[in-house]
Amino acid sequence: MFPLALKRFLCNFIPVREVRKRARKRVVFAHYIKIRSRKCKMGYASYAGEGFGVSNKETTVGKYCSIARNVWLGPSQHPIDFLSTHPVMYLDMPYGPNLPPECRCKFDGEKPPCHIGNDVWIGINSVIMDGVTVGDGAIVASNSVVTKDVPPYAIVGGVPAKLIRYRFSPEIIEALLELRWWDLPVEKWKNLPFNDVPRCVEELRKIRAAEAASGAGH
Repeated sequence: MFPLALKRFLCNFIPVREVRKRARKRVVFAHYIKIRSRKCKMGYASYAGEGFGVSNKETTVGKYCSIARNVWLGPSQHPIDFLSTHPVMYLDMPYGPNLPPECRCKFDGEKPPCHIGNDVWIGINSVIMDGVTVGDGAIVASNSVVTKDVPPYAIVGGVPAKLIRYRFSPEIIEALLELRWWDLPVEKWKNLPFNDVPRCVEELRKIRAAEAASGAGH
């Protein structure tokens, strides 16, 4: 991929002035969208597939999250009470007519950031709307549009996403939220029986109790 400065320089060789000017705008706009899609505070061991996008730079993703392809966190908004929803009426756009600044209306399409907890799985082609919080351990099914906060360890899906069920019993969920395995060093939980969650909770309680006893001894 060529850097932005080189792309803009190459535009200088376009002979027609208006075409040259519009090409520069398209290059900058494409670069802007690409950079916006990379803004995210992502925790340890979390990953996202191709096509992952984030609008608000204050969006956060916790530890050990699995985010599939084509997931968008906080897609930002268009005005629904203007003459048109098209950004040409409030932004300097490279597409369509180039309206002078005095003809544009003020509109801030960037809404509050999303917050994704720890150990969250978001399925392919899903959208988490602006300002939504997805709790620790939650699962968002593929092709979902999440418009409301998702409780910890809930499984949601649909358009708009609705609660399907919880992953574990209320007692197990409460224990996992208290024990927060994702904050422990890997060495302390790597030998847990991952497919037996009640036993994991028992062992994690022992680990946390040993930590507390060690801390009290100093």
